[in-house]
Amino acid sequence: MGRQDANLSLCNTQQGSFAAWTQLAGSRRTRLPLWGEETAATHASPRRGRGRSRGRLRGRVKGKLDTATTASNHAPPQHPPCHQRRSGTNYHGCEYMKAASNLNQGTVAARTRMELLGARIFDTAEVFKELAAFAVITLGVTLTKFNVSKRVVHPLIFAQIWNAGVRLLPMIGFIGAAFGLLIVGQTVGLLTKVGAQDYIGTVMVTVIVRELGPLLTALIVLARAGTSNVVELGTIRALGEVEALESLGIDPVHYLVMPRVIGLATAVFCLTTYLVLIAIAGGYVFAFVQDVPLTLTNYLEQLNNALRWEDFVLFALKTTLFGSIIAVVSCYHGLARPLRVEEISQVTARAVVESVTACVLLDALFLLGYMFG
Repeated sequence: MGRQDANLSLCNTQQGSFAAWTQLAGSRRTRLPLWGEETAATHASPRRGRGRSRGRLRGRVKGKLDTATTASNHAPPQHPPCHQRRSGTNYHGCEYMKAASNLNQGTVAARTRMELLGARIFDTAEVFKELAAFAVITLGVTLTKFNVSKRVVHPLIFAQIWNAGVRLLPMIGFIGAAFGLLIVGQTVGLLTKVGAQDYIGTVMVTVIVRELGPLLTALIVLARAGTSNVVELGTIRALGEVEALESLGIDPVHYLVMPRVIGLATAVFCLTTYLVLIAIAGGYVFAFVQDVPLTLTNYLEQLNNALRWEDFVLFALKTTLFGSIIAVVSCYHGLARPLRVEEISQVTARAVVESVTACVLLDALFLLGYMFG
């Protein structure tokens, strides 16, 4: 009886420990063997235990295979890849679908490029429209308020002429002399080979007076005075001084824009005249040093024969418009839109590009006037 009670207590103890291990193994999804099963497996033959293990493994594999077969029977059919299909099957249209997809993608890309190009064209047209409107407003203020507040506005005009014109005389003189030496040096070497020294004056008038003289002077004034105007006016706008002028009843266009337009137009006209005279004189000096058979009387006579009265009118009109365009574009980008201080450099670069573009387009229009005039 004592031995039976000990066995019963040992069994109860092992069953309690089994309950704890079963709870732990349930979380790991494993099954721990009972004490009796472990004893039976230990005392059983090894070959019989291996057979049971193999049978259990085969049953599990067979169940998984049956489950996969059932799932594949109920799954939707999958088509083979397009490059593995034959032309006789029901999927011969895949190549056409691919071609249509590629064509659609190419159409979308081309449409995107066209949309970007159209947006740029519309933006450029909008900028030119705003510039034209700003130029018209400036012209109206100049014509109606030129004599208003003369003691304040007219000294500003002279200050702009001094900054954009008089201070550039040494640079313009040097460039004009070098320009005349280069042109005469190239033309004399070419024309003397064919015995056409009588066309030196015509070349000087065509190259310097009509084309390169005004355009080169406008670019120099743009680099010197146009950029400084953009920076100055942009800083004034960014610091809120334009609103302060308006609150005091002062027209910003009359006080800031009109003096710059008149001053730059006058400066470009005077500087271009100075450059042309220096270039013509430098050309004759070079011809005299090189012992070219060309007297001063013949040189001036060639210039007189090459010049026409239309050249003087178009020369004055072109140079004045160049200076006005530079002033209008620089003032527009400095004042017309709200700015921050960090945006002034970008606005300055944009103003330079637009000014050069406008001057070149205007020069092309005058070239057409020279050709068909």
